[in-house]
Amino acid sequence: TFIETDDAATLNKPITVITNANTACLAEIFAVALRNHADAAIVGSITAGKSQLQTTQSFKDGSAVSISTAYIIPTESEDFGDVGVKPDYIVELTAQQAESIKFADKTTDPQLQKALEIVATK
Repeated sequence: TFIETDDAATLNKPITVITNANTACLAEIFAVALRNHADAAIVGSITAGKSQLQTTQSFKDGSAVSISTAYIIPTESEDFGDVGVKPDYIVELTAQQAESIKFADKTTDPQLQKALEIVATK
């Protein structure tokens, strides 16, 4: 474990997080934590709303079962379970944009464009 005690190593830059319906569980927790503690802006669409952590138990016969073992509720913001995290800036993608998002860049991705716009103004 490494604990930084020198503030000189602290990142003091604007942060944006891009989310969509596939943003789930720990990624949702991370986005909310950055918004609550680092003044990050969340851009995109509402997340999956999966605030449960699951543990998978595998058996000798090759079968497995996943059991919900924890339910995460942020201490400083809304419970996002089953409803998702609502972005500060909602930027929905068209079906065509969502389909080709892995090939997008800052000229074709409206969510990335908005995130860059926010960072530039902070």
